[in-house]
Amino acid sequence: MNMLRASERVYRVLLTLYPRDFRREYGWQMLQVFRDVCRDALRQGGALALILWWGTALFDLLRTVVAEHRKVWITMFKITRESFIVWSGRSLMIAGACFILSALGQLQVYAAGAWIGAATVYMVSLGTILTAYGLYGVFVRFNAQLNLFGRVALLAAIIGAAAAAVGWALIVLVPDAYFGVLMAGWMLHLIGVSVFGGYAVTTHLLPRWNFSLLIGSALPLLIVLFIVQGVASAATQAIMTSDGITETTLYIFPGMLAADGVNLGAFAMLLLIGVGWLITGAALEKKSDAAAQALTA
Repeated sequence: MNMLRASERVYRVLLTLYPRDFRREYGWQMLQVFRDVCRDALRQGGALALILWWGTALFDLLRTVVAEHRKVWITMFKITRESFIVWSGRSLMIAGACFILSALGQLQVYAAGAWIGAATVYMVSLGTILTAYGLYGVFVRFNAQLNLFGRVALLAAIIGAAAAAVGWALIVLVPDAYFGVLMAGWMLHLIGVSVFGGYAVTTHLLPRWNFSLLIGSALPLLIVLFIVQGVASAATQAIMTSDGITETTLYIFPGMLAADGVNLGAFAMLLLIGVGWLITGAALEKKSDAAAQALTA
C-alpha cells in the first residue's frame, strides 16, 4: 500500500504540469482513474505490473500535457491577433490626430513659442510609429485577400513608416545628421501608401472609404513641393524669435516657408496625412464579411 500512496502523490504533483483550467476541470477525475488502475495493477500483478502501468501513464501524461498547452497557446494567439487587428484601426485614428495637431503647430511656430516646434516633432514621430503599427494590422487582417502586387505595396508602406520613425528618433538626438534616413523612409512610405491606396480602390479592399488611403499618402503634394522648392538639404531651420534669440526648429517637408517660420507646405502635407489616417482608421472599425472571416481564420 506504500507504493500505492507514493504513486498517487507523485502523480498528483505531475498533474500540475497541465494548464490550470484543464487541471481544475479534469484533474480530480484523472487522479481517481490513476488510483483505481494502480490498485488493480498492484493487486493482480504486483510491483512489476504497477511499474509497467506507470510507464504507460507517464507517456500518456507527457503527450496530453503538450497537447493541452498547445491548445492554450493557440487560443491566446487568436485572442491577441483579433485584439491586434481591432486596435490597428484605432491606432491609425490616433496617428491621424497626431498628424493634424502637428499640422496646426506648423502654423504657429513663432506665435505660441519654441515649445510648439518641439511638440510638432514629437507628435509626428508618435504618429509615424502608430501608422506603422496600424498598417501592419491591415496586413494581418487582409493578407489572405492580397495579391503579390498589393502585398508588396503594403509592406513598402510599413517598412517606410518604420524607417521614418527611426529617422525621427535619430534626428531628435542628432539634428541634421540623419535627414536622409528620414526622407528615404517617408518617400518609401508615401509611395507604398499611394500604390496600395490605388489597389484598395480598384479591389474595394476596405469595408468602406477606400479612397482614404490616397488622401493619406499626400504624395502628389510632396512632389509639387519638391518641384517648387527643391529637396531640402537639412532637417532644421534656424528662426529668430521676438527677443532676438535664434532657435532651431525641425521641419519635415519642404514647403512655402514664410518669414515668421510658418511652413505652409508642411501644414498641408501633415493635414492631408492626418485626415487620411483618421478616415482609414474609422473605415477599419467596420468589419466586412471578408474581414470577419480573416479574424477567425
